[in-house]
Amino acid sequence: IQNAKDAGPGKIHVSLPSELNPVLVVRDFGRGMNEEDMRSLLKRVGASSKRGDVAMAGQLGIGSIAPMSIADSMTIHSYKDGAVTVLTAWKNDSGDIKLAITPAVPSTELTGTKVSVPVHPELFAQLRDGIRVFQFSPALCERLVVNGDQMVPRARPCSEEVQVGDHRV
Repeated sequence: IQNAKDAGPGKIHVSLPSELNPVLVVRDFGRGMNEEDMRSLLKRVGASSKRGDVAMAGQLGIGSIAPMSIADSMTIHSYKDGAVTVLTAWKNDSGDIKLAITPAVPSTELTGTKVSVPVHPELFAQLRDGIRVFQFSPALCERLVVNGDQMVPRARPCSEEVQVGDHRV
């Protein structure tokens, strides 16, 4: 979600996994990436073009592979200049992350990026609880559409503690 925020203004659509569709999907309508952009991104794992920009989240250079911490694979569809480029990442039997980029093909989708991550059912509740933390950021909250519904900011003042999953924030 943080990378989607940094990709540019506009709505960010999040589909949380369910028993019928155990895939977490985050779709932004930012600048998108072509094949060259994706290859450049992958060469910079551990480096970040966001460092020093206080308006950007992250800055560690690992956001592009962060979904692999909860899954064995992920797919990124990125739409730019009337084409879609697909990056697939997976863990091999040794646990190493492998990557494949499919060359661009024409697409009529709006510019932006969609990240799809198959999620184990035992993580569903944590993801449902975790997304709630964004309710405390009105600027980001107004951009988030979760499972088709606009996210609503928390009405409580931030000075009050709230339980989010196993954590009090």
